[in-house]
Amino acid sequence: MSDTDEAPGNIGNGRRWGLQLESTIPLEWTGLSGSKIDISLLWQDSTVIDPVTGNRRVLSGQGGVNAYRSLLGGNNNIRYLVRLKFRQDLEAAKVAWGWAVAERDRRQLFKVNEFDVHNEGFAIDAFIETTRWKGLKVSLVGDNLLRFDQNRYRTFYTGLRGLSSVESQEFRTRFNGRRVTLTVSGSF
Repeated sequence: MSDTDEAPGNIGNGRRWGLQLESTIPLEWTGLSGSKIDISLLWQDSTVIDPVTGNRRVLSGQGGVNAYRSLLGGNNNIRYLVRLKFRQDLEAAKVAWGWAVAERDRRQLFKVNEFDVHNEGFAIDAFIETTRWKGLKVSLVGDNLLRFDQNRYRTFYTGLRGLSSVESQEFRTRFNGRRVTLTVSGSF
């Protein structure tokens, strides 16, 4: 690590602890035949000695932006994640439909001369699919249906993060809009 370069994995020892729950609940008892809800819950915390400041902090999140926030990505360094996925299979009609709602904690990235926070908010998606025509699977998927935005807050330092003065700050709001995808798959 230098004053401008960093590499993941060179931070030393850290600890992470928490709870994770994943469950599937059949919903036949509600009168919705062929339906289920998948629940994913994550709560955790972490600690590490920051190699730049020497202070305790949480583990750094992973970089990058989820363009369409399914929130299914592999970022494990967040404090919480809540995801509900509903699906109903209507076998006689050869149709399935469902929705998903998810939210996760903001991602904090601790860099040598920068502090970067991504807040991707909620994700609400829905789908309908069928296999009723000649063995083809036809799917219509809607992502980010309520057009939630994504925010990014960045603080740049003149030298080492937290040990030098702030050079500049950046705030960005990204509006991805809705995305609708029609997919046809099978043997043609």
